[in-house]
Amino acid sequence: MKFSTSLLALALALPSLASAGTIKVVGQATVYHKAEYATVSAYVYSRCHESAQKAQQANADLAKQISEVFSKYVDKSDTTLGAPQATGGFPNWEPARYEYNDKREKVKTGCGGWEMSNTITLKTKNDPDALSRLLDEMSPLVDRAAGEVTAMDKVTYATLSQPTGCLKDETKRALRAAAIKEARLDAKAQLDALAGDCGMTDLHIEAVEPYVEEGGYRGGYRAMALADAAPPAPGGARTATPVELAEQGVTQAWRFTYSYSGGNEACTTPAAQANPRLVR
Repeated sequence: MKFSTSLLALALALPSLASAGTIKVVGQATVYHKAEYATVSAYVYSRCHESAQKAQQANADLAKQISEVFSKYVDKSDTTLGAPQATGGFPNWEPARYEYNDKREKVKTGCGGWEMSNTITLKTKNDPDALSRLLDEMSPLVDRAAGEVTAMDKVTYATLSQPTGCLKDETKRALRAAAIKEARLDAKAQLDALAGDCGMTDLHIEAVEPYVEEGGYRGGYRAMALADAAPPAPGGARTATPVELAEQGVTQAWRFTYSYSGGNEACTTPAAQANPRLVR
């Protein structure tokens, strides 16, 4: 696990020139972990003027090919991962679209027809080499569809999302616990620095409350994009490039309220509280 902390503002809650009071400190930390799962989705779109059935059949044919490819990469050793999931609807009639140009001429900008869409999603183990092979095997389906878009009255094509990473639930819980501990240490470090300068003593935690919680990632999606795939090797075989998913992170920020004794005038006057680092 890797840790990243950031300094947040300190909030004072004490009367001017007082010798005791409370201070609120916000500590934050982000804990990162390698992505354990990868998710890839393919969107399949079909349009046909002739009939809804033909649009539906064309969509089903391409979706079936994609599902067959996806099924090869299901990790059967992990019972939490199932077969590729498909979500679709029913054919819908879309009228043709027209717009007027600068010469007030009516121009057709969209060809209507029966439309059908479907999305197939695969969730599998994060294996850079396997993901690369998956993208490589999907490339002909996407490339073939790109040429068919030019057929205005009959279109079927697919688009492929970039693989995204995610974590197991137990991993996220462990990261959250680790981030909370690091957030407390971050807050304590800020408080120790301030207490020494301001003469605060007898520090005790009076209250703890969550400030913010969010997930995130760092690094980037470093992978073989279909358009930027490595050049074919001798014999026409494409050279695969391992897919590296971004690290996943969990951020925790908690506000700690401390009571204290002491405190000198320089740290309790309104001027000091107006300091950008000490926001009331």
